[in-house]
Amino acid sequence: MLVLFWLTASAGVLFHLTFLFVLASLGVWATLHLFRTEPMGRASRRLVALFAVPAAAFAALYLVDIRHMRHGGAEVRALIDVIGELMAWSTGILPPDNALAGRAIAILGALLLYAAIVVCFRRRWRSSSEWLFFVALFGPVPLLLIGTGADDFTFWTPRHFAMALPFGIILLARAGSRLLALHQGVLCKALLGGMLLLHVCGQLVFMPAFLRDGRGHPMAALQAMAGSRERPLSVASDHDFRNPMLLAFYAERLRRKIAKVVGQQHSGQPGDSSTDSE
Repeated sequence: MLVLFWLTASAGVLFHLTFLFVLASLGVWATLHLFRTEPMGRASRRLVALFAVPAAAFAALYLVDIRHMRHGGAEVRALIDVIGELMAWSTGILPPDNALAGRAIAILGALLLYAAIVVCFRRRWRSSSEWLFFVALFGPVPLLLIGTGADDFTFWTPRHFAMALPFGIILLARAGSRLLALHQGVLCKALLGGMLLLHVCGQLVFMPAFLRDGRGHPMAALQAMAGSRERPLSVASDHDFRNPMLLAFYAERLRRKIAKVVGQQHSGQPGDSSTDSE
C-alpha cells in the first residue's frame, strides 16, 4: 500500500501542480491522525515514509521544470468568480454571465460540501479521522473567498482547483447514500436522483466538444507550421520544458507521416494530398 501511495501521489504531482492542494490535505490528515494515535517518534517516521517520495518528485519537477516557467497575459479575475465557474461547470451548468449569480453558485456549492461533511461524519468524527482530509481540502475555501473576494488575481482559473473536484463528488455521493439509509422517503430519493441526473446530463452537454477537441490539436498546429512559408518560426510558450517535448513528439509523428506519403507517391500508390506541401 505504501508503494501504491508513492506512485499515485507522485503521479498526481507530475500530472498537474494543482494536485498539491490534495497532497497538502492528505498531509494534514496524516499528521493529525498519527500524532493523535501514536508516539511522536513513530508518527514522525511514518510521516517521512509516506511523503518523502512525493516530496522528492515535486523537488525534481521544480528543478527541471517549474522554476523555468513564465506567466503572463492571463485574464484578471476574482477568486470567488473562478470557484463559482468551476462549480457551475461541474454540474454542467454554463458559467453565468452575471457575476452575482456566479458568486451565489460558489457559496451554495461550498455550503453543500460542508453539509455533506456533517452528514457523513457527525456521528463518528471521534472514531474516524477521515473527516480531517475533507475539512483540510474544502475548509479553506470560505477563508479564501472572504480574504480575496474584494481583490483581483491575474492567474486564478477553474483548473487551479479542478483536482479537488473528484473528492467533492465522492463526498457528496457518500452523503447521499447515508441520507438514503436514514430517510427512505420519496422526497429524499427525488432530491438525490435529481442531483445525480443534473450532474450526468450536465457532463453530457460538454461531451461532444471533448470528443472533438480532446486536449487540442497539436498535429494540426504542426501541419500548419510546416506548411507556413515564414522562416524562422517562433513559438511562444510559458512552459519551456513540457511544451518542447510535446512539439517534438508530434513533430516525429508528422515526419513519419510525411515519409510514408512520399514513399507511397514514389511507389505509385495514392497518398494524402493534404500533406504533400509539407
